Amino acid sequence: MMITLEARAPALNRLRSWTLAADQDLFGQWQAVVTFGRIGRHGQARRHAFEDEAGFSRFVRRALLRRRSATRRIGVSYEAVEASPSLLPLLTQLGLAVRLPSARELGGAASEPVAAVPQVLSIGGVERAGAGCELGEVEVAAEVHFEGHRPRVGQGDVP
Repeated sequence: MMITLEARAPALNRLRSWTLAADQDLFGQWQAVVTFGRIGRHGQARRHAFEDEAGFSRFVRRALLRRRSATRRIGVSYEAVEASPSLLPLLTQLGLAVRLPSARELGGAASEPVAAVPQVLSIGGVERAGAGCELGEVEVAAEVHFEGHRPRVGQGDVP
């Protein structure tokens, strides 16, 4: 699950970004990474771990409520520029604006279709054993493309 919020007010010199990326680990705990800072900069990252989904849900709701109060605190409101489909109802319920990027903002022509989620076209595994390799070591390669974008020849090719 992922959500990216931005607050833009160039006249006030306020260009803020806030991103939440979360998933469950192998032990069933929820792991969340919140990255925030000025748009175009690296920013800061904070990691959070939750024992159950209820604790994680409370954290997400509180964090989004805090972003909703930005107009009062910093003079500009946050808009969702990227969000997992599962979060869209919560964003609507909390009253946060959702602005999907246009094809031109993503570097494509206006007539090209744009997908917010990458498609995994192929995943392959090659088992190798030899000098310097542990027996049974597996090398995995994935080829990911965004719908409407063609891969460039010679870049990112997997041997």
